[in-house]
Amino acid sequence: MKLKTTVGRLCRALVRWQERRVERESAVLWRSLNHLPSVPWIPGVEVVTMDRHHREQDLTDIYNEACAGTPGFHRAGPVQLEAFKASPYHDPKGVFLARIEGTAVGYCFARLTPGGLGKITGLAVLSGYRRRGIGRALVLSALHYLREKGATRVRLLVDPEDPAQALYESLGFSEWKPVEESQLLAALVPAGR
Repeated sequence: MKLKTTVGRLCRALVRWQERRVERESAVLWRSLNHLPSVPWIPGVEVVTMDRHHREQDLTDIYNEACAGTPGFHRAGPVQLEAFKASPYHDPKGVFLARIEGTAVGYCFARLTPGGLGKITGLAVLSGYRRRGIGRALVLSALHYLREKGATRVRLLVDPEDPAQALYESLGFSEWKPVEESQLLAALVPAGR
């Protein structure tokens, strides 16, 4: 057990190092968890959590196929899977998979962090199954999970060129722009003073 914990920590350290670059190059989107639409029902598609799926390899298979060719893509393998499972706040019930006839065709990862902040840390749908509402169903399942766990808002990172940004915006996500001090002062002090 101790060796598995050490391997998980080492894998997580490597992946954290890779994630820092992604974070610098991504747009940060936010959404309140008030007023969530219901999860759409899609005929023939079943959305389940990882604790009910039992085939972890599907996560890396979907990632490697769905994300190949995207900027910064690095093929995922056992190291990334171990790092994913060793991540703080990992909960198999926050890993959602879309299945068609038992075959996993997409996933969405949700994490709850201290302070009530939820995070969507991954979304992928195999190319042959896109534009069917599967991504929407996965993200909404993740948002409902986060709200049930006590999150009040959710954050995600997205490449500004990623077509999924349109999906996120249609679900109420928007980019957070920090307010500059001069703007804040102008809003607080009446004009002409």
